[in-house]
Amino acid sequence: DLSGWDVTSVLYADWFLKSTPGLTTPAYDALLLAWSGQALQSGVSVDFGASNYTSGGAAETARTAMINDDAWTITDGGAA
Repeated sequence: DLSGWDVTSVLYADWFLKSTPGLTTPAYDALLLAWSGQALQSGVSVDFGASNYTSGGAAETARTAMINDDAWTITDGGAA
């Protein structure tokens, strides 16, 4: 469970979270919700491999906020 990580100082993350086949959808949802609630650095790229988030829910809203508000580039498997 990576949702408890403090990522407020992360500047580069494109190499350390890529996992195949990825996180489970509930684990990825929890991570997106927890991380989006932090004061994130701008412009971070992160690769979650084939991880899928729940479409139309709070996790998708959190992911979208990270992309739009914090300029994160998130690579993942898309919506479940």
